[in-house]
This record gives sequence, structure tokens and C-alpha cells, in this order.
Amino acid sequence: MEHILEGWYDGQYLFQIGGRAVVTDLRPIRGDEWNPPRHYSIESRDDAKQIASDLLNDLNEEKHQANWQAREDASAASVQLIQDARTFLDSLKNKK
Repeated sequence: MEHILEGWYDGQYLFQIGGRAVVTDLRPIRGDEWNPPRHYSIESRDDAKQIASDLLNDLNEEKHQANWQAREDASAASVQLIQDARTFLDSLKNKK
């Protein structure tokens, strides 16, 4: 954990700490085949550093997978809410 500072590890920018809300694992975008980055909820910078350290060392994988999945589910729910609102507003426009 002591080797991670502001998302840098071993000379590579691997993690982006977004304030007190999220840490983003940038490693998936660096492979031969592009994959989206993974976002994890955090409560502090120390929390972000701990998650990054765990991910680099393959520790607490189930815990972090659940964290990531919860963020994915919340994001999908937000997208659905926006789509539903857009559909509703479009239906009001069509009634005129």
C-alpha cells in the first residue's frame, strides 16, 4: 500500500482517485483488448489506496467485486431513470 500515491504504481498511472467517492482501476484499458475501467466506491483517500493495494495484490477479491457490482447496479438504475424520464417527456410533447 505504501507504494501507491495518487494512483501511480511502479511508474504507471493505474488508479484514479476521484475525491471521496470513487477509485477507478485503469488497468483494464491497458490490455491488448480494451475493456472499460472499473469503479469502486470509497469513503476516503486511504480507503482508495487500500482498495488499489488489494487489487494489485489479489486480496479481498470478493469484497471488491461486490463493491464494483453495487456501483454498476446503481449506475444502471440511474440510466434507466433518465431513459424513463426522457420517454415521459417525449410522450408529453407528442400530445400537443
